Amino acid sequence: MSKIIVTVLMLGAYLFGSEAGAEGSTDIVQRTVNFLIFAGILYYILAEPVKNYFSGRSAEIADELDKVQERLRESKRLKEAAEHKVEEAVRFANELSEMAKKENKILRA
Repeated sequence: MSKIIVTVLMLGAYLFGSEAGAEGSTDIVQRTVNFLIFAGILYYILAEPVKNYFSGRSAEIADELDKVQERLRESKRLKEAAEHKVEEAVRFANELSEMAKKENKILRA
């Protein structure tokens, strides 16, 4: 069916084309019809692949954004865990320092 439509459109483009210079008049109507036929053929051929490409690309970008957001959440969680470990290490260092001071006092006495 689509081959028949394309053939009719191509035939129409051939029939409406003219030699305007030989006649001495303009052929704006024929050129406009030819352009519309050409634009229609291009749209018919390219519309679906272009739509598929851009919808697929949009889906890929959305997936990549989700992955980046997940990595960001994971990074925040790891940062909080590291900060908690640093706080524990500071507390442990303070306790160790206090115990060392107490042991030093005991050993001096």
